[in-house]
Amino acid sequence: MAEDVTIFYDGSNTIDVRPGRALRLTGEAYPLFRPPDPASVADPADCLEFLKNLHLSLCPVFDIRLRRWMGRYFDSVAELADQQATELAPVAGLDPATSHRAWCYAAYRPLSNTVFTCDGQRHAEPVLLWLADGPLAIRFIPSGAPETLRTVVLGDAELAAPAATFLAALGGDIDRYWSDVAAPRHPFVRSALSGLRA
Repeated sequence: MAEDVTIFYDGSNTIDVRPGRALRLTGEAYPLFRPPDPASVADPADCLEFLKNLHLSLCPVFDIRLRRWMGRYFDSVAELADQQATELAPVAGLDPATSHRAWCYAAYRPLSNTVFTCDGQRHAEPVLLWLADGPLAIRFIPSGAPETLRTVVLGDAELAAPAATFLAALGGDIDRYWSDVAAPRHPFVRSALSGLRA
């Protein structure tokens, strides 16, 4: 797997991902008519709420499990950052009491209802996370066919688990999404995060 992979998601959007490079909440364009007003997303809590609502808007209204997973994912990312606040370096230019939430921008970006071809095989997945070591499919019922892609199946119990358990169930470093990121970058406002405090 050396070439970029084009992923079709939510029925109307595409994004190109690169093997060896994780797709995170920051870094790639979002399907927006226009970007949000910088003042409305300057605070990490407001920005995360915006991203959560944006991702939920891309999920079909009647796909309850997908919508439940998507909301739970963003809530868990934020809750885990709160639990690890003393471990995460404060970000200059933000309120020291809440700047740890900016590290949430390093979380992996979930894509809903995806279709893509990887290693010559076509895949259609309810949710996809693109990690540094390749794709991770998230399903809510087993497919019954042999898996050709790394896959996690989550039932109701996993969807209701505490934040750390919910993210850990996805495997890999998803529950430590900030661990290999030098500093968080804002998804929309490039000048908002000016560095880390000493």
